[in-house]
Amino acid sequence: MSQDLTEQKPKQTLEEKIAKRESLKKPKKEDAELPKRVSVEINGNLYLLGCTENISEGRIRKIAALANEILTDTKESNPGLTNSKINALSLIDACDRILTLKDENSNMRTELMYLQQKVSIEEEKEKLEPTPMELLANEKED
Repeated sequence: MSQDLTEQKPKQTLEEKIAKRESLKKPKKEDAELPKRVSVEINGNLYLLGCTENISEGRIRKIAALANEILTDTKESNPGLTNSKINALSLIDACDRILTLKDENSNMRTELMYLQQKVSIEEEKEKLEPTPMELLANEKED
C-alpha cells in the first residue's frame, strides 16, 4: 500500500486535461433524461424536487408554497408541539382541504348536470310550441 502512495502517476498533457474537462461539461445521455431539480423551502428546510413533463417548475413552487403555508399556520396555531406532530396535523389539514374541494367539485358537477338538463328541457319546449309567426301562417292556411 505504501508503494501505491509513493508511486508517481504519469503527468497529463494539456490536451488530455482539456479533453477530460470537456467530457465533464458535456451532458451524458443519462443526465439528459433526469428531471430538472427545483430548490424549494418548506418549514425552514430546503428540498430539491424534480420537474417532469407532467409537472412544471412553477407548479412545484406553488405546491411547495402551499405546503409551507399549511405548516406555518399549523405551527403558529400550536406553538408547543413537536415538528412531527406539526407535520401530522398539517397533513390532516391538507387532507381536509382536499376532501372539502372534492365535495365542492362534486356538488358543482351535480348542479351543472341539473342546469344542462333544465336548458335541454326548455329548448325542447320551445321547439314543440309554435312561434307566433307559425301560428299566423297556420291561421292563413285554414
